[in-house]
Amino acid sequence: RILFNDAQILMKQSKPEEALVKLKEAEQLEPKNEAIRKQRAQVEEAVTAKINQENARKEREKAETEAKQKLETLNRKVNELLATSEKLIQQKEYDKASALIIEVQKLVPDDPRPRVLSKKVEDAKFEDVLAKAKAENEEVKKLQAKIEADKKRQEEEARQAAEEEKKKAAEETRRKEAEARAAAEAEARKKADEAAKKAEAEAAEAKRLSDEKARRQTAELEAEKRRNEEAALARQKAEAEKKRVEEETAKKALEEAEKKKAEANETAKKSDEKPAKQTDDAAAKKTDSKDTPKKRRVGSENID
Repeated sequence: RILFNDAQILMKQSKPEEALVKLKEAEQLEPKNEAIRKQRAQVEEAVTAKINQENARKEREKAETEAKQKLETLNRKVNELLATSEKLIQQKEYDKASALIIEVQKLVPDDPRPRVLSKKVEDAKFEDVLAKAKAENEEVKKLQAKIEADKKRQEEEARQAAEEEKKKAAEETRRKEAEARAAAEAEARKKADEAAKKAEAEAAEAKRLSDEKARRQTAELEAEKRRNEEAALARQKAEAEKKRVEEETAKKALEEAEKKKAEANETAKKSDEKPAKQTDDAAAKKTDSKDTPKKRRVGSENID
C-alpha cells in the first residue's frame, strides 16, 4: 500500500517512469490487487505516450535541422550566384549574367531578386545603346564642324586666288598699256577690258566650283541626318521591345538583345565608312582648286 501511495505522489510530480517502477513493485507484492493493476496499466500508457512524444519531438527537430541546413545551403548558393551576376553586369558580360539569373530562377522560382536583376540587365543594355547613339551624334557634330571649317577655308582660298588673279591681270594690263601707249592707246584699253572680263569669268568659275562642292557637302549632311533619324527610330523600337521582352522568357530576351546588338554594329560600321569617303572627296576637290590658277595663267599668256 505504501508503494502504491508513493506511485501516486510521483505521478502528481510528473514522474511517470519512477511511478511505474513503484507500481510494478507493489503489483509483485499484491498481484491480486485490481486497483494496483489498473493504475500500472494507466501509468504504462502514460510512459509509452511520453516516450512516443519525445521520439516524435526528436524526429521533428532532426527534420527541421536538416531542412534549415538545406535552406541555408541553397541561400548561400543563390546569394553567390546573384553576387556573381551583379559583377558580370558591371563588367558588361550580359549573356553570362542572364545565364546565372536563369539558374537562380530555377532554384528559387518565388524569389523576386532574379526578376530585379533581369530588369537590371535589360536596363544596362539599353543604357549602352543610348551611350553608343550619343557618341555617334557627337561624331556627326564634329564632322559638321569640320565641313563648315573646310567650306570657309575653301572660300577664303578661292577669294585669295581671285584677288591674286585680279592683281596679275591688272599688272599685265598696266605693262601692256605702257608698251602699247606709244602705238595705240585705244588698243591698250581694249586689251585691258578683255583681261578684266577674263578675270571676272575665272572668279565666277571659282565661285561656281565652290558652290557645287558646298551643295555636295550639304547633301552628305542631309544623308547623315536621315541616318540619325533612323537610329533614333531604332532606339524607340528598342524601348518598346524592352518592355515586351520583360514579360517573355529569358531565352527569348537574350536572342532579341543579340539582334539589337548586330543592328547597332551595322550602324556604327556605316558611320565609320562615311567619314572616310568624305575625306577622299575633300582631297579630290582641293586638287581641282589648286589646278585652277594654272589654267588662268595659261589664259593670260594667250592675251599676250
